[in-house]
Amino acid sequence: MADSSKNKIEIFGLEGEASLFFEDNMIHYKELGLIELPKSFIRFYSNKVSKDSDYNNRNYSMEALKNNTVHLSHPSEFNDPYDCTLRIDYDTFCNKTIDQFIEENGFLISTDISMEMKKKTLMEYGISSDELQSELDNLYNTEIYHLQNWLVCCFSEPQMRFSNIMWAHYADDHRGFCVEYEMPEIHKNDEKWHEYLLPWERSILLHFYPVVYCDERPDFTQKWLNIDNVLRNSDSYTDVFPYYQYGFLPKERKWNYEHEWRFIYPPVIEKTKEKYPLTSRLKSGDNFEFFPIKNIYLGCRISKEARVAVIETVRDRDIHVYQAYPSMDNYDLDFREIKI
Repeated sequence: MADSSKNKIEIFGLEGEASLFFEDNMIHYKELGLIELPKSFIRFYSNKVSKDSDYNNRNYSMEALKNNTVHLSHPSEFNDPYDCTLRIDYDTFCNKTIDQFIEENGFLISTDISMEMKKKTLMEYGISSDELQSELDNLYNTEIYHLQNWLVCCFSEPQMRFSNIMWAHYADDHRGFCVEYEMPEIHKNDEKWHEYLLPWERSILLHFYPVVYCDERPDFTQKWLNIDNVLRNSDSYTDVFPYYQYGFLPKERKWNYEHEWRFIYPPVIEKTKEKYPLTSRLKSGDNFEFFPIKNIYLGCRISKEARVAVIETVRDRDIHVYQAYPSMDNYDLDFREIKI
């Protein structure tokens, strides 16, 4: 989509301070129909066999193709260590956590003194400074990596099928394939868009967001200070996502060649399954039944056996298959349709 970067700037605000990007709630924009989605999205597959948790051989790429599913992953499995982590000031976190500990235990210690003085005073109550610091570190790591418990699936805008870099990184050096999924048609500024869709379609789109590429990590500290335990444990996705979008959506600007969008499946859904149409789409092994497959693009290095297997898997379905070839004139990829 040619104007995707412009769309993102319009949604999140100025292209300067990363901290300004997330002041508006993405869900609010979705409800107003202000995000114009591309007509399709793509996802690359390595087409490699791997072992599952029971040490059985599995080809998850072919399973996704056969079942029209996408695999939801925990962000800890991603290739960017900053992905879906929260930037919280360490000293601010420790100070507030100690204050909460003092209040909960009824210790007669002023919260106005320095953090070091609080630690020394707590020693008079038999609280070891080393044990306290160890517990603070554990709690801090739990908080900044809190989003690792959610499930995410990453997609790219359709023009990225021409990207040699994407094929190299995510499709086993061009030996895999790329799947294009057809999205429901939604028009910008159409306030009634949600009335045209099935409940599960609407739910997917309300959990589908563009990544925002930044020069600095958004600071989550002030937002974290405003989150109470009631909100933190809320069963409502719309309650918690305005806070946690700070962790899910930003990526360093150097990743912007991926033109990435994300489908986010939060753990709060599992707490109250009857409220969410999405739960009927989640299959075993965190595989999610997605929008219909429109096209398949075979990598230019795909083996003959893999090529035949893909074609046979989709032969009786309304899916077009294309073979990629290196261009003879430049560094682009050419695609030719295979008649099946």
